Amino acid sequence: MEMRPVRIVVWSDVQYPYHDTETDRAFNRFLADFQPDFAVLNGDGLDFPTISRFDRNPVNPTSIRAEVEGFKAYLREKSRILGPNCHKHFNEGNHEDRLRKYLWRQAPALSDLGGLSLQSLLDLGDWSYTPYYDPMNVANGSPDASPGIDISGLLVIHGWEARKWSGMTARECYNQFGGSGITGHTHRLAAFYHTKFDGGGDDGIRELATYVWLEGGCMCSLTPPYAPAPDWQQGFVAGYLLPDGGASVRFDIRQVPIIHNKFMWNGQLYTPQSRGR
Repeated sequence: MEMRPVRIVVWSDVQYPYHDTETDRAFNRFLADFQPDFAVLNGDGLDFPTISRFDRNPVNPTSIRAEVEGFKAYLREKSRILGPNCHKHFNEGNHEDRLRKYLWRQAPALSDLGGLSLQSLLDLGDWSYTPYYDPMNVANGSPDASPGIDISGLLVIHGWEARKWSGMTARECYNQFGGSGITGHTHRLAAFYHTKFDGGGDDGIRELATYVWLEGGCMCSLTPPYAPAPDWQQGFVAGYLLPDGGASVRFDIRQVPIIHNKFMWNGQLYTPQSRGR
């Protein structure tokens, strides 16, 4: 029997409370229409400016509680739109990892309390979860040794590399991991493709294989108070996987650029005001 392709969507770097509410409205309408089978919020959903080691403007105070409660509402809204049949996954990013770093620095005796973990604070519910992978701290007790989630051979990571130009980080991800995948973190849209001969086992047969790594853009404001005129692009990744015995042999994934809070998918224009199909 022919298998139905699995619909996937991956987005990252919402940076709550520096999220873009207009873009989010358009994205919600897309999610309601597309109804993915697998959805990944790929890190930095929360910004955690309150516990950042960087300077903060005291004129615009916030609190960890307000940030957490606001982002919990964001997750509940996404869960409602995606529905119970969608597998929902949250990859923790380096900005969420600020909580761990803050506890390690300021209150190490409290750092292992379960109630202070990100999972507990966010009450993730039906979202599966991968802690942030920090290659600098793996040997010193980093929360997890997994860089992200593998979806039938497509590796989705938040990432820690941020090279200067669009596409250079995607190339570095291929150098580190091989295969195909998606990374967040850079706030840029880019694709790196590579074709090579694979195989050459006992049967001596070698075949051409093509791989792709994508930088998935961001969903935060492009004018945050801490970064004047950043070289960022709003967008997300969506498409299809065709599983075959647990391995992805075919996929069609692509970046969806968002320009002035609007984007196209399959000939449909999505705007903050549009109703979708």
